[in-house]
Amino acid sequence: MNNFFEDISEYSKNDANIELDTFFAKIENLRDNKIVSRFVIEDIEDDSFLVLIKDMYANVPFHKMPWSYNNLDCWQAIAPSLKGKSFYGRVSQLDRHHDQPDLYRLYVNATVTKFRSIELHINNEYTGIVVLKTLYGVFIDIGCHFDWEYGSLLGLLHRSQILDTESNFEPGQTVVVKFLNETTRGITFGIEDYDYYVEKFLGKTVKTKIYKTDDSRLMSFKVEGRYKAKLLSISKINYGDNRKLIRKALHTFSDGDYIDCEVLQIKDKPFAMLVKWMPSEELISTILQANE
Repeated sequence: MNNFFEDISEYSKNDANIELDTFFAKIENLRDNKIVSRFVIEDIEDDSFLVLIKDMYANVPFHKMPWSYNNLDCWQAIAPSLKGKSFYGRVSQLDRHHDQPDLYRLYVNATVTKFRSIELHINNEYTGIVVLKTLYGVFIDIGCHFDWEYGSLLGLLHRSQILDTESNFEPGQTVVVKFLNETTRGITFGIEDYDYYVEKFLGKTVKTKIYKTDDSRLMSFKVEGRYKAKLLSISKINYGDNRKLIRKALHTFSDGDYIDCEVLQIKDKPFAMLVKWMPSEELISTILQANE
């Protein structure tokens, strides 16, 4: 039988006169006929939502909600914003409570909910909820911006956009981000405009921060201390006969120092800037004199 919407007589959850067999008949009718009904989220439990459907309390497991997350903790982060919101679902089963055999627990499958698509505009600001922190950034769901009418709109705010405030982005926190783009890999958010962070530095000489550990000669770089950068290889082709002296001079810098670099290229997969160190003539002269 095809899914369909149907209003059936409702019974008050507070009506103690409801016969048990009438209750079971109602459940069987909803389940067997695959009736799709609207439900309202009342509260959150460990791994499910407590909902009210056809004037009956029921549970919707996280994995039976209209959208999914790779990490179940994400549901805990957005739960407060979902209270009072309604979706559609089907009664899937009625089980006895494992701790209290005289009680039953009704389960609902909400994966039948369908959402209309929404067009996001580049550089427009949207309010979202941080759902997960990772090493490469934070995942933010801006579905709440539209009161969840379009479901989940999950995207990544890359760590290159976060500066030193990454510790402030905690699950459950509400933030404002800008939509940058959407690819087959998902939505990308930013703090600044797309054109700003992609094109502003291209071909320009900028301050680039050096990150260096005390026990290693390995170095990493960030343009203006925030955008991940890869230093162009210090080879003869790129730096001529002074390459060895320049390489040696580079390692005289300490962690946190800045050098002048030209941005040659911007890559988006993964996001990084290719930069070339542009030592001043004065520095090169000093290096040459020190090695005569």
